[in-house]
Amino acid sequence: MQRCPKCGEINYDDNDYCIKCGEEIYITVEPDEMNTPDNYNTEAEDFLNELLVTPDNDEEFSEEIDPENKEDAVEEFTRELFNDENIFREEPKREVEIMSSEDVKYMIKRNKNLENDLGMHIRNIDIIVNPKRRNYEVIGEVRLDKDRQNNVKLSILEFNEHNQQVHSYGTIIEIKDDKYEVFNIVIESDLENASKLILMPKLLKKAPKDLSPEKIDQIIQNTPKKKPHPNIFIEQIKDIERKIGMKISNTSIIIKSVDSLEIVGEIHIKNPQKYDTINIVATCYDRKNKIIFTQTNKINTRLFLGFDTLQLKVNGVEVDEIERIKVYPTLQ
Repeated sequence: MQRCPKCGEINYDDNDYCIKCGEEIYITVEPDEMNTPDNYNTEAEDFLNELLVTPDNDEEFSEEIDPENKEDAVEEFTRELFNDENIFREEPKREVEIMSSEDVKYMIKRNKNLENDLGMHIRNIDIIVNPKRRNYEVIGEVRLDKDRQNNVKLSILEFNEHNQQVHSYGTIIEIKDDKYEVFNIVIESDLENASKLILMPKLLKKAPKDLSPEKIDQIIQNTPKKKPHPNIFIEQIKDIERKIGMKISNTSIIIKSVDSLEIVGEIHIKNPQKYDTINIVATCYDRKNKIIFTQTNKINTRLFLGFDTLQLKVNGVEVDEIERIKVYPTLQ
C-alpha cells in the first residue's frame, strides 16, 4: 500500500493515481531495490576494507578509517579516483637536447688533400646554434688560388651511426679574384642520430656573362665532337676489404682525355690504428686480360679520420684499350 502525498488517502501499490483526489502517485523505491550495476563500488570497498585498522595491521603502513563512516569514505575515494587528472595524462615527449657549438664543430671532418688539389683554402670555421629553430649554421671563409676562376660549392654530408649518408646541406659561393669569401651552410637537423659531418668541396665553372646567340653558335661549331668512350668495368675484391676492415664505395671513372682517366670513390676504415699504412692498388686490364697499367696510392693511417675520398690517376694509357680495372687494398 502507498499513501497519496496530496490528500493522504491509502492506495494500492499498482494504482497510478489516487482514488480520492486523482493525484499522480510515484512508487517509492527503497535504496536496496535500486537498479544499479552489479559490483558497484566493490573495488573501492575492498580497498577500504584492507585499510581498516585491525590488531594484525601494521600501523606504520595503515590508514585509520572509521567503520561507521565506511560508505562516506567509499564515495570520497571513488570521487577522488575519477577526478585525478593524472590518470589519463600522456607523458610528455622527450625533447632532443640541442648540441653545443663545440660538439658540432668536433663532428665536422675535412679532406685537406682534396682541398689542396682544388686550390681551395678554408679558414675560420665556426658553428652558430639556433635553439628555437633547432638547427645549426656552419660559417667560415673560403678562397681559391689565383689561377682558379670558378665558383665553389660547399656541402655538409650527415652520416648516421651505421656510416650511411642520410642528409646533405650545401651552398654556392662566388669567388672574386683570390679574396676570401664568407660562406654559410644551414643544417636543418637536430643531429640526434648523426655520427659525423663531412665538409665536401666542389668547383663549379663560371658561365660567361655576355653570351650572344652568334657567340653560342660559334662555340658549338668550334667544339670538337667527342668519341664515345668504352664501358670500363671496375672490379673490387670485397674479401680483402673485409679482412682489412675497409670499405671502398661509390667508385666511378672520370675520363680526362684519350690517354688519361681517374678512378674516384670513398674510403671507410673501421680501425685505421691497426695498420701503419694501407695501399690502394688499381690494375688495368685489356681485352686479352693482360695487365697494361698499375697505379698505387698510399694511405697514412695515422692521419686517417675514418673517411676519405679515393683518387687514382691513370696516365699514358689509351683509354680505348682498357676493358676493366681491378681496385683493391693491400698492406704491402
